[in-house]
Amino acid sequence: MTARVCPYPGLRPFTEEESIFFKGRDLHIRQIVKLLEENKMAFITGASGDGKSSMVYAGVVPYIRAGFFKAQFNNWIIADFKPQKNPLESLSNAFAEQIECDESVCMNQLKEGFSALTDLYKSSKCYTKDSNSGKNLLIIADQFEEIFTNIENFNQGRPSDESYTAINLLLETIRISITEKLPVYVIFTMRSDFISQCTVFKNLPEYIAYSQFFVPQLKRTEIRQVIEEPAILAGGKVSSRLTEVIINNLNSGFDQLPVLQHALNLLWRIANNGEDVMDLIHLAKIAGISSEVLSPDDKGEFDRWFNNLPEYQKKYYEKTDLNNVLNAHAGILYESAYDYFIENSDWAEKNISVGESKEIIEIVFKSLTKVDNNRPVRNRCTLSEITGIINRENVTNATVCGVINIFRTPDNSLIKPFLDPEKTETQYLSGDTVLDVTHEALIRNWKMLSEWDTQEAADMKDYQDFNSQMQLWIKSEKNPSYLLNSGNYTYFNQWFNRSNPNPYLFVKYDSSKLPARQKLKNAQFRYENYIDFLESSFVAIQAKAKAAKRRVRFILYGMLIFIATLGVFTSWALKEKDNAQKQTVEAERQKQYALDQQAIAVEQQKAAERANKIASQQRDTAELRAFQALEAQKRAEYASYIAEKNRRTAVEERLRADSNYQKMLEQKLISDALGDSLKGKIEENDRVQREKDEINNLAKANMLAMKAKNQYKDKKMNLNLILTADSYYNLNDQSENTPEFYDAVLFALEENNLLQPMKTTSQKIMGFAIDEDNQIICLTEKGQIIGYKLDKEKTKETKISKGEDSRFSVRKACFANAENLVYSTSDKNTYYVNTKTGEKVKLASQGDYIKAASVSTDKKLLVLAYEMGKVVVLNYTDPDSHVIKSINLKTKLSDVNCALNNSEVYILTDKGSLIKWNIKNGSQKTVFSQSGSKATNMVTIPNKRQLAICFDNGEIQVVDTKSDTQAEKIAGSYSGLQNVVYNIHSGLLAVS
Repeated sequence: MTARVCPYPGLRPFTEEESIFFKGRDLHIRQIVKLLEENKMAFITGASGDGKSSMVYAGVVPYIRAGFFKAQFNNWIIADFKPQKNPLESLSNAFAEQIECDESVCMNQLKEGFSALTDLYKSSKCYTKDSNSGKNLLIIADQFEEIFTNIENFNQGRPSDESYTAINLLLETIRISITEKLPVYVIFTMRSDFISQCTVFKNLPEYIAYSQFFVPQLKRTEIRQVIEEPAILAGGKVSSRLTEVIINNLNSGFDQLPVLQHALNLLWRIANNGEDVMDLIHLAKIAGISSEVLSPDDKGEFDRWFNNLPEYQKKYYEKTDLNNVLNAHAGILYESAYDYFIENSDWAEKNISVGESKEIIEIVFKSLTKVDNNRPVRNRCTLSEITGIINRENVTNATVCGVINIFRTPDNSLIKPFLDPEKTETQYLSGDTVLDVTHEALIRNWKMLSEWDTQEAADMKDYQDFNSQMQLWIKSEKNPSYLLNSGNYTYFNQWFNRSNPNPYLFVKYDSSKLPARQKLKNAQFRYENYIDFLESSFVAIQAKAKAAKRRVRFILYGMLIFIATLGVFTSWALKEKDNAQKQTVEAERQKQYALDQQAIAVEQQKAAERANKIASQQRDTAELRAFQALEAQKRAEYASYIAEKNRRTAVEERLRADSNYQKMLEQKLISDALGDSLKGKIEENDRVQREKDEINNLAKANMLAMKAKNQYKDKKMNLNLILTADSYYNLNDQSENTPEFYDAVLFALEENNLLQPMKTTSQKIMGFAIDEDNQIICLTEKGQIIGYKLDKEKTKETKISKGEDSRFSVRKACFANAENLVYSTSDKNTYYVNTKTGEKVKLASQGDYIKAASVSTDKKLLVLAYEMGKVVVLNYTDPDSHVIKSINLKTKLSDVNCALNNSEVYILTDKGSLIKWNIKNGSQKTVFSQSGSKATNMVTIPNKRQLAICFDNGEIQVVDTKSDTQAEKIAGSYSGLQNVVYNIHSGLLAVS
């Protein structure tokens, strides 16, 4: 079984093809489109992660392509680009591709004048006087902040020449589009924290103020749509309690939507690709909520699942939170990248260790990110540049690609370009492939990456300080006085050994406008100077140390000579001193004895004082303990008081809860009563509406009957008009038709030479068709199917089906063609009959009446549309088998037609919308919509690959099915149209 399409893109933006899953921004999309219509531009700003790109590509672009935009032409060309490291080149390449112009020619034109964009557009085949072949131009400058985040575009507060030119081209294009009323429009998307830097460009702030749209935060109801509706459209379901938990735990501000979309993407996949109802247990499995809040059954299932996880993975579940999901996911990929590399990269050499693979991942992400004015931003790099920064002989481009491939798979998609498992060529990247982090939310939410970026910023500052000192040394023609001292040398040598810099790393920090090859050459020269600077500093430090040691040795030798001379002269003095000392020893002994006696007396006095002090301290201690006992008794009494107060509060809370519960029950009873009253009013309104519809249908039937009395070149037109009139009588369940209807039937039969010899059944005919042999196939009210054919002016009758139980009459019937009949009885059972073979089968009941039927051109599928919005696909050769596919649009339907490719179905709603439904993947696309008019039916024009749609205001809309665009609009009548027939031989379209 094919896995369901995941409706949540994760960190990457929504694409135009995924617009059906983009929810919650309908009002904002209309506001942006209104800005474009009025001002020719829209400058969309907002915080990082507000969904600006998704709103443009999955919101605005599909909206204008569908025709909900007042523009000169019906079709569009869209030139979208990101500034990257050369905004002028990016703009030129995107524009040249859309107008089919040579890239070098386009670039030269753009450099010559600021009106070049409009000049090239007006001279292209997209700008013509023919509204059908002409195309409006929409230019999208996505992620416009890259003008400021890339040092090649903006360095030290000054923009590059290419940035100036690109911005002036866009602003002049807007001005010319307004003054000359050209169908040219421009959309910018930019993070709002870069608006202040736009002041360096002349006139840009004024244009921003002229047409700015600041993306608002989603409301609670809109976030609910974002969570639940995509899952329903993809065939899945989200439990209401999961929705509430996610909304309550979702942070506001930065990264709200990327974190939400990434979590929903993981939830869908862990819920068996949407086969299971997404619930709290799945949120617990992605570390978004604690397992302690789960029900006992879910808790048991989670514990069994958790116990089988690898130990390295379990640590990411220690702190569970919705905002921890991205951190846990990235961390688990980091830990398991080596195993994925060994198992899935047969084309790469396996000559690295687990530790080396982690170092490669660290350098890759540090290379793809940087800190700009304390803001983490992306930094695109080629694979070869990153391999050069890693700078190891055993690490090649293939090694780096194999290690990071786990971050590029569809289930993870943290690094672009993404890997397609079904396309082998996407697994191995060439050296010039540009790598990029999918979203800056990863930089802010992956804790390990934040730490790497902090270290990278510190290393960059050290590099700049080191480079500044080296430049002074170079400018002084390598004067030794500018070399590093011992302390600075030790610090910078440690940085050099830790960061292992190389020429490719210096290129990353090079802010010059030189070509990449010249930058690398300069970096190699600079690297050699760095090595020379460090080595020269080391040699100088060593030389200073040796000179200092020599000075110390000379000083020591002089001191030894002085000491030896001094010893001879002091020997005699020492002997004399010894005699004097002996004489004074006795005197000192006597003096010491007296002092000892005095000291003993002092000590005895101090002992008495200490005894008194100890007694005083013991008395104070006893008093303190008595006071502490009293305080403990008071605290115990207070705790008892608090406990009693809490108990009373708990009782009051319980009584309050019981009271609230009773009030809730009373409110529910009131709500139920109001609901019953409202239900009665709704039923009464439905009854009145049914009566209005019956009067309307009767009027249409009578009008068609009158038209059937006219003379037509094609006599079958009279019969087709009668057939359509009869269908409107059947809508009202008419037991008898009007005299006007019978008069019209007689006239139509007479015009087709069928009147005189033909006698039909006395039963009411619910529908009929004419086969290739000019035989009239009739379905009666009682379910009999009878064929009538003229044979020598006599009616030849052939009974194809005997009929139904008399208790259940035929209510609705439709012929997909003369061979295939489908009808519904009053008990809402539906039957299929092959009028050639007489084979009749009862189809699975859908609880509704049949509205229309169609058979695919390869005669493999039978498609049925029911009145209230359900469409089912059956096997043409075995229609009573299981339903192949089904869809419920929950709106009244008018008609259904199989597309020529046999895999898609066009569905026409009562309100005038044409929807293309892909049977294989279940996707839906609104091809055309016309409000204010009711659509009646449609017909295929196969030789032109077109559809003709009739409306009750007399218009016919022709749709080109090759491009699913409006081809032309025809005024068919001053009154409503009920039926349309196309003759492939004459090429004529007949309507009634």
